[in-house]
Amino acid sequence: MCVCLSIKMKITGNCYLTWLAASFWSRDFWVHLCSVFACVTFGGMSVGRASASIPDQTKAKLAAFKIKELLNRKSEIDPCSNNGLKPVNHYI
Repeated sequence: MCVCLSIKMKITGNCYLTWLAASFWSRDFWVHLCSVFACVTFGGMSVGRASASIPDQTKAKLAAFKIKELLNRKSEIDPCSNNGLKPVNHYI
């Protein structure tokens, strides 16, 4: 009777330890799965927000290129020359 009870306790104890180990593995698995889900969700939201501003970035790039062209062009008016019409100042 005593040997039978001891074997039964050993089997029950092993089952409990197996269940305990499986529950820790299961919790770890679900925590890992939830963190992966959160990362994928937040990553998708970030990509969506970034892709929404791509047309604005393209327009800004074109505007900057046009401003650079405007600043680098040669002026048609020579500021060092004395030739040309002089404005008449009526207020002197």
